Amino acid sequence: VNGSGTITGISVGGLPDGIVDADMLASNSVTTAKIVDDAVTDAKQTLSGAAKAWIKFSQDTGSISDSFNVSSVTDNGTGLFNVNFTTNMASVNYVTVTGLTAYYGFATTDLRYPVHVDNQGTDHVKTRCQQVANGGGYADSANAMLAIFGD
Repeated sequence: VNGSGTITGISVGGLPDGIVDADMLASNSVTTAKIVDDAVTDAKQTLSGAAKAWIKFSQDTGSISDSFNVSSVTDNGTGLFNVNFTTNMASVNYVTVTGLTAYYGFATTDLRYPVHVDNQGTDHVKTRCQQVANGGGYADSANAMLAIFGD
């Protein structure tokens, strides 16, 4: 490398004189580069096909195990919860996928239906969980899970 920033003495196929200089780099810029993970700040809310929000939480305690784009959960009574979004959805026409951890080995009165969606707002989704037995009364689940897809 000489004092003007020109690299010489390297055999580079297709470049004139085998010299790589600032002008050559500018006209043949790099189109792909490795970026370290912490430098990536993509907007996950706008990524097509990705979940716009998700959560795993305990209805028993209201504690969140893990989540994305969820600011909090609101306990509206046994088995009734609002999952509140950090960033609002663009409309109420999103898809909510729900689930819960099964209670295998327990009495039938401990079995739960899947978490149901009662209402979808742009800032929250209202859910309920019911028992299979005992007239289908509301019941808390130790592990309720939701994923939100849409705008």
